[in-house]
Amino acid sequence: MFVLLWFLSAQGVETRLPGRLRWFGIKSYGIYLIHPLALEITARLTYHFAPKLMAFPLVFLAVLTIVGIVAPISLMAIVERSPMQRFYKSLFGG
Repeated sequence: MFVLLWFLSAQGVETRLPGRLRWFGIKSYGIYLIHPLALEITARLTYHFAPKLMAFPLVFLAVLTIVGIVAPISLMAIVERSPMQRFYKSLFGG
């Protein structure tokens, strides 16, 4: 909450975020749009092919977190470099 209020109060001040963090922020809307599908597919595949993994909630959560971030970023990179790149902004936001 403190960080949100700090960002809101620093409207006139230019914050200098590291390049990777800024890049991740730009991609966040695309991640938001695609991650539910990635999480559902991963959970279903885990249920069918590795059900014993679900007995360890922290490991399962770590797998879902990694897939929920990596899969959308990978999909965005593929679309960005393919002939479908003209649809990139419509699919993942500007």
